[in-house]
Amino acid sequence: MLITLCPHCQTRFRVTTDQLLQRNGTVRCGACHEIFHGGQQLTNSAENQILEPVATTDYKKVSTVIEPVAVAVESKPDTPVKNTEPTMLSDLDTLSQAITDWQDQPRPTLNTHFINSDDESGLELNASHEKDQPGFVQQALKKQRRNRIWKSLLWIAIPLLLIALAIQLSIHFRNEIAASVPEADPYLRAACAELGCTIKLPAHIKSLSLQSSQLKTVSAEANQLELIALMRNQSNSPQEWPSLELQLKDESGQVMTRRVFLPASFVGSADKLKRGFAPNSEHEIRILFELAGGSAADFQLTMFYH
Repeated sequence: MLITLCPHCQTRFRVTTDQLLQRNGTVRCGACHEIFHGGQQLTNSAENQILEPVATTDYKKVSTVIEPVAVAVESKPDTPVKNTEPTMLSDLDTLSQAITDWQDQPRPTLNTHFINSDDESGLELNASHEKDQPGFVQQALKKQRRNRIWKSLLWIAIPLLLIALAIQLSIHFRNEIAASVPEADPYLRAACAELGCTIKLPAHIKSLSLQSSQLKTVSAEANQLELIALMRNQSNSPQEWPSLELQLKDESGQVMTRRVFLPASFVGSADKLKRGFAPNSEHEIRILFELAGGSAADFQLTMFYH
């Protein structure tokens, strides 16, 4: 029979070689419930009275600290030794106590919270704690940090991209915006002054149409003609005044001559020319001109922008 000494409470117990060999000598003190290496604490001293060991075995392997142990109750020097045999009740009590001790032990937890950047000691503690984690846990933490960084970048980048897109669209459609929203005209002109662009009236030829046109002879001797036409702006915004092209044709349909009339020749005042063709309105054109050569049998009038 061997005698081992608990280094925590100094209680001595009798143990057998088989008990020490079951878990490489690891035993639990029945007095203070601390775990120690029974083989390393063997002693021949008999200062305290020694009790019979109560051996228990846990086959569930709840944790590495729950091992087959030699358990005894601390004896008093003047108390006679009572030999007790292991019973099922004592085994269950020892197992229950071992499970309770295992549950009470602190366990490492994954720290998923941000560490205050000003707390350098916290950063060092978190770094050392992460190094102690298994490899798959470290990879999960790194992936979590990468995802957090990407989310932060997206929250910053998406609003900036939307603002840049809005500015680009505003510059591209500056003429339409200035015509439809007069209040935005000063801001757009200020922006164009910095960017080197200009603000003009919209020029959508499909928004304009010729309602009617005719060529009238004013003086046959002078070969003076008058062009009369009715133009219409079908859009909801002002349009730049178009230019007109008049093609005079002979009886065979061949073009005899072409005449181009700029807006200044039929719009009238310079102020009206600057304001543009008003939205959803009509404008009558009357242009007098002389035609050199023979008389025309037919004509064609078209609108265009330079």
